[in-house]
Amino acid sequence: MKIQDNMLIENSKQIQKIIVERFKSMGFKKNGYDYYKEWKPGVYVGIGESSFTGYHVNCRRFGITVCILHEEVEAIISRLTNRDTKQLRPTLSIQLGYLMPEKQFKTWEFSYGDSNDEVFSDMFNAIDMYAYPFWDRASDIDNLFSIFLNREVLVSIPARETVLPILYYLRGEKDKGLQIIEEAIVRRQRKKTDEEIQKESIGGDAYIIRAGEGKPHTKEEWNKMLKERRNIIIVGSGVGKVSQEYLDFKERYMQLE
Repeated sequence: MKIQDNMLIENSKQIQKIIVERFKSMGFKKNGYDYYKEWKPGVYVGIGESSFTGYHVNCRRFGITVCILHEEVEAIISRLTNRDTKQLRPTLSIQLGYLMPEKQFKTWEFSYGDSNDEVFSDMFNAIDMYAYPFWDRASDIDNLFSIFLNREVLVSIPARETVLPILYYLRGEKDKGLQIIEEAIVRRQRKKTDEEIQKESIGGDAYIIRAGEGKPHTKEEWNKMLKERRNIIIVGSGVGKVSQEYLDFKERYMQLE
């Protein structure tokens, strides 16, 4: 499969341009940082790319993120959080690698001075094979509920604690949604141990970095973590505290009728 007629890649902008052209050929249009298209009435699917330093000189790694947006869910979240509705915000976003059999962060490495046809082909085939089934399943509101309830894919806990109450509300089970919020407040008030964080992570055996604690990691240490391709979990300095925004979210949720 010839992606770009053996044209030699000289910089990351060329790689990004080819990837974006692929998105557009799939019917996606840019909105904010990502690209979206309508999947069915009230539901949009999205895709985006991000780049990282390569594992060796003269290369660049690119990853793919896919997402789903339910307008009904996002409209309620916007009401409860005063979030700007002009820019599309996904209801669920996931790095493509977690939808693949290995269930881990995935990037494709492109080498400068090469056409990279096989790399492009592998990336685009992965999108066709794993993104489309995800979009199809998550576009159904009941399936979306199951995904968040059971964490069927890599759903972050903060995202789950915001979206799942809304999904309960739409199912006519507002009280269960409020229970999720109250449990979230208790959880956020307690600082978790590294062992608890490991247990909740996908695949376990992750690097845990706590913001504001210990010495800053060197470039060599970051490269070592990236080369080992283990999950990296960054624990924010706000852990152990409940933000006023989430407390306001609870109050507004309670007022829903």
